[in-house]
Amino acid sequence: MTTQASSQAFAGLIYGLGGAITSGVQAYYQSQAQRQALRMQADVDQLNSEVADLQSQQILFGGARDAARARGRGLTARSKATVALASSGTDIRSALDLLDDSDILSEEDAAAISAQAKSAASGVRIGAIQSRLNASIGRSGAGTFNPALSGLSLFGAQGAQVAQRWYGFQSTKTKE
Repeated sequence: MTTQASSQAFAGLIYGLGGAITSGVQAYYQSQAQRQALRMQADVDQLNSEVADLQSQQILFGGARDAARARGRGLTARSKATVALASSGTDIRSALDLLDDSDILSEEDAAAISAQAKSAASGVRIGAIQSRLNASIGRSGAGTFNPALSGLSLFGAQGAQVAQRWYGFQSTKTKE
C-alpha cells in the first residue's frame, strides 16, 4: 500500500470514528427529546383531566340549579292556580287533583333536567379518565427512554465497524 493510499485509509478511519461519535451524540439528544416530549404530553393530559373534572362538577351544579328552577316554576304555577281558583270561588279541595298533577309534572321536569346533567357529566368524566390514562401511559413510556444508553449503543455499533476497518488497515499494512 502506498503512502498516499495509507494516508487516505487512515483519514477514512478518522472520519468513520468522527461519524460514530456524531451518531452517538445525535442518538443521545434524539432520545432525550423523545423522553421530554412524552413527559410534556403526559403533563398536558393530566391538566386536561383536571379541567374535565371541573367541567363535570360545573355541569352537575348547573343541573341542580336548573332542576331547582323547574321546581320553583312548578310551585309558582301551583300558587297562581290556587289563587285563581280561590278568587273564582271554586272549592280548592275539588281542584287538588289538578294541582297534584301540576306538582308531578314539575317534579318530572326537575328529574329530567337532573338526569341530563348527570349524563353529560358522566361523559366528561369518561374523558377525564381517558386523559389520566394517557398521562400515565406517557409517563411510563418516557421512563423507558435512556438517552445515554441510546447514544452509547449507536456509538458502539458504529465504533465496531470502524474497529473492523482499523484491523483491516493494520493487517494490510503489516503484509507489506
